Amino acid sequence: MLSDTTERETACKQDDILTSFCNIDDITGKPETQIKVLILYPNGEVTTRKTFDNSTKYLIMNLALKNWSAAANHAFKHEELKQHTTEAIRRAVSESSKILANPKRFSREEKPEEIAAFSNNIFTHEVSVFCPLWHACMKGACGITAAKGQTDKITKSTNVMALATASLARFRNPQLSAYAYRLSTILYHSGAKHNDILRLNRLGVCMSAQSAVNFQRQMGENFDAKVLIWKRGIEETAAALHLFNNVLVEQVPVTGEAEEGMDYVVDIDMEETT
Repeated sequence: MLSDTTERETACKQDDILTSFCNIDDITGKPETQIKVLILYPNGEVTTRKTFDNSTKYLIMNLALKNWSAAANHAFKHEELKQHTTEAIRRAVSESSKILANPKRFSREEKPEEIAAFSNNIFTHEVSVFCPLWHACMKGACGITAAKGQTDKITKSTNVMALATASLARFRNPQLSAYAYRLSTILYHSGAKHNDILRLNRLGVCMSAQSAVNFQRQMGENFDAKVLIWKRGIEETAAALHLFNNVLVEQVPVTGEAEEGMDYVVDIDMEETT
């Protein structure tokens, strides 16, 4: 019985302590927004904080009110948080770049038909889906905002963002070759010199000169195959035309000069004769 009484008294004392902590008389009467934070730990320990600078005050307030956009803006403007948010962004971008460097997901195509089908628009769209933070950083660097009417700027920025992403991803994984092969092909057919390709390869923009030459040879093999298919089609057409000329000579009777307005009916036997 005594134990129960002691427990009730202890509980009442704890309630009184919590009530005293929740008292807001010490922050009322001031002509500005006031914040008081109460932290109750599992062991019953209570901590309160009521003195904050303006940036911290509005950050806490917007978090409590679930104004996420405003809270995010205040977090980036908070002087003491800047160095920590920068490091957090670096880690997040590094983590998302692992997806970019995954050859099973991004741009390891090496066959000519795959390189020909490569699209900067599709590539940047995939980046926006799988690496939204990195894509947002690039859009910010390009000066693209959420405002409407920036279609032309977005279109022009696609090639820039594709180049930046491909170069950075290839730095982490040299096997990512689709964009580099495509750009190497453009440079090769534009008359770029060996030293030019060598410098751009060191910048991570295109493949090495030897890889570019080997790829052109591979493309040439496919081109020869297409030429042979075209040649076979021409030969088949020529054979059919020769057969038709023989039919005209052998089976169509020779008539006199046709009179104007007269039609001739001719039966042609296309069955093979021996």
